[in-house]
Amino acid sequence: MRRAVPWPLAPQLPKLVDSPPAGEGWVHELKHDGYRLLVRLQGGTAQLLTRNGQDWTALLQPVARAFEGSGLGDAVLDGELVALDDQGRSSFSALQRTLHAAPETLYVYVFDLLAAGDADLRGVPLLQRKQALKALLPGVGRIRYGDHVDADGAAVLAQACALGAEGIVSKRATSTYHSGRHDSWRGKCALRVDLRVGGWLSRNQALSALLLADPDADPPRYAGKVGTGFDEAERERLLGLLRPLEVDAAAVADPPRRARGDEVHWVRPELSVEVRAAGWTPDRRLRHPSYLGVHVDRGAGVALARPAADRAPPRVTSPDRVVYPALGLTKLEVATWVQRMAPALLPGLVDRPLSLVRCPKGVGGACFFQKHRENLPASVLAVDIPGDDQPYVAIRDEEGLLALVQHGVLELHPWGARTDRLDRPDRLVMDLDPDEALPFAAVVAAALALRERLAALGLASFVRTTGGKGLHVVVPIERRTPWAEAKGFTRALAQAMAADAPRAFTANPKKAARKGRIFVDYLRNGQGATAIASWSPRALPGATVAVPLRWEDLTEDLDPQAFTLRTVAPPARDPWAALDDTRQRLTKALLSGD
Repeated sequence: MRRAVPWPLAPQLPKLVDSPPAGEGWVHELKHDGYRLLVRLQGGTAQLLTRNGQDWTALLQPVARAFEGSGLGDAVLDGELVALDDQGRSSFSALQRTLHAAPETLYVYVFDLLAAGDADLRGVPLLQRKQALKALLPGVGRIRYGDHVDADGAAVLAQACALGAEGIVSKRATSTYHSGRHDSWRGKCALRVDLRVGGWLSRNQALSALLLADPDADPPRYAGKVGTGFDEAERERLLGLLRPLEVDAAAVADPPRRARGDEVHWVRPELSVEVRAAGWTPDRRLRHPSYLGVHVDRGAGVALARPAADRAPPRVTSPDRVVYPALGLTKLEVATWVQRMAPALLPGLVDRPLSLVRCPKGVGGACFFQKHRENLPASVLAVDIPGDDQPYVAIRDEEGLLALVQHGVLELHPWGARTDRLDRPDRLVMDLDPDEALPFAAVVAAALALRERLAALGLASFVRTTGGKGLHVVVPIERRTPWAEAKGFTRALAQAMAADAPRAFTANPKKAARKGRIFVDYLRNGQGATAIASWSPRALPGATVAVPLRWEDLTEDLDPQAFTLRTVAPPARDPWAALDDTRQRLTKALLSGD
């Protein structure tokens, strides 16, 4: 028993049954509505794997830190990652919403201990493993013990259904742990299946139902439609995922008849979703299905990785290389997303010197910052910078943009000046960078306060998310002011905010000065300084995107982490449409502080 547990480890799965086992010798656990999570703690460091072996450690950093601070020592644990609703029940739809946006709000119910120290416990009877686990877990906060009930299985199931639980898993009390599906665990729950989307129905231009396809058939066969389980935000997100896949005719076998009053849209059956249902009809249609979400644990999201039907796909080397491991996004998927977003991306990039973040092996590998043009193809232009003997990077079109992606570029940081007048900025950027402990609502309030301060000076401003916890407030100006004076203006602006509200703001860039405050970062307004471009991806585990907003869309409940390569689609209208037409300059009075 003193041997290392193999890692990665395939979890044990229950055999699905029509009714829970009767008789003695069985214990029963609630089936949580979440994602299976295997955790290895070794040397004080946690690694988190999904049921399918995907490494979610980077995605779930708050969860990993909770395990690392738990005092459990070296261990291998089996559990379920969940989001809880206001009734304390696990909710898969809530988990879908918060997985990338707010992982610090998630819980893990740990129900099995597979190793402790250097002891492999898989051969130990279940109840002994659980007793050892329970002794280790009390008081760990968001890591909770997955308890069991020793009672009649049918009664436990009835109670679970009354509580609105997903179901129960019955386990033989003396059983050892076996990877894969095994009869010593038996599950009775609502049917949950992974299906492909073959199309959607719309009514009054709004998504009303998804047309589902069984991917195990060849070709995928129509499996019914689902019209419940969406809120308005999810309907819009699904439309953004599905529109790029739209085709003229059904790509599934045995398609349904057209419903009266509904408009049918067919798509390539590539987007994977999870659905709960009461079962199957004799002709293999789902009974009473309810939508749960796009399945991020199974590489879903390929819909964002394909160009529209009238676009040629980009050509990249190593197209299957995983760039964002937590989401399973490949290099080809990133490239095709960038291609679709090029009309929105290019206006903020063209004819400006660029600094780049390159991650040739993806976010999980080494990334580096690059501003010089070396080792890039001819479609990437060279810009001579006075005082530097090496040319900088610039692009002029989609070909240059995609060439950067081919060479591992994820982040794009342009100058605030154009290549034809490098000494005169045409936009200023104030970066509101909060202390980690501050809520995003505080950053929103800061941006609104800065907007009012600028308006009082006669300057219009624009706002965008950064892909992180901060916001950028951007001020377009005429190209009349030298960099030194522009930076002096923004420094004075930051210092004035800090002087008026010293508990809320600081103009000091030192980390210690930011404790409990927002750093009003004016340093992006010197010659050679850069800021993340609008619509640029970030080299972060959640594949977030810096998104320009209308001021009226900046609210306290806005979640900047929800803007990702999975959710962001080309905008129907430019939220910064007025920026290029805004004519304003830094007058002598503004520069002097009068």
